[in-house]
Amino acid sequence: MLRSCIASYGLIVHSYKPPVGGSFVDSEPYFLLAKRRDTMEYSDYIKGMYSDADLEKLVSLMSDEERTRIRTHNFVNLWNDMCVTTLEENCMSSIVRSIYQRARDKFESSKNIVLSLIASSKSSTIEPQWGFPKGRRSRYEDNFTTAMREFEEETNIDLWGEGMRMWNFPPFIEIFYGTCGKYYSSKYYIAELPYPVNPNLIELPNNIRKLTVSNEVSEVVWLHLNEACELLCERRSNMLRSVNATIKRVNSMAI
Repeated sequence: MLRSCIASYGLIVHSYKPPVGGSFVDSEPYFLLAKRRDTMEYSDYIKGMYSDADLEKLVSLMSDEERTRIRTHNFVNLWNDMCVTTLEENCMSSIVRSIYQRARDKFESSKNIVLSLIASSKSSTIEPQWGFPKGRRSRYEDNFTTAMREFEEETNIDLWGEGMRMWNFPPFIEIFYGTCGKYYSSKYYIAELPYPVNPNLIELPNNIRKLTVSNEVSEVVWLHLNEACELLCERRSNMLRSVNATIKRVNSMAI
């Protein structure tokens, strides 16, 4: 199964000191959660990475805020906003430029259909998913290097600079079947920070959304297990409970 999955690597980071406004609970860690900036369905639609037969499903899985964005903005503004940059910078790098025109043409040709679908349906998604920073390997990277790079790119938190301590046991694995019909696996290493760190937000005065954490993440929070599980899907909640139990077991052995 794992060999046939599309693999990602990430970190689950915890701390025992409370964040600003939080309360200290003995032996109960806070976990860092990150909210995706966009749903996969919205991102695939703007990039033109879908078949016409999937349009209805894509629209139904976008959040209300994303659907409103599509109704009220043109393609150029939506594209720039999704990329967290201007058309002349990274959003139009040589690689991205090759798909830009195709994506724009597809957006314009499907616009009336999509607007009709938005008007005649309700969203089944409240907001983009909460989870843990992760991503796919670049060429020549090992799994752990990928996890570190993706975490720092998505959260703008310098883990080594903040005194991170890695936990020396095998990563926790999440396997799921995506809405695109493919299997995905995510391997998460466990790390600890001496105190919760919040990223500095990026200001985007010329974009639709004026603040963000990164290209991929819109919000970062530190929460106790039960609070975190309220935001996570059932699959990730179960995994985090296993992580929490492992952390407690290791800590009890060290006493």
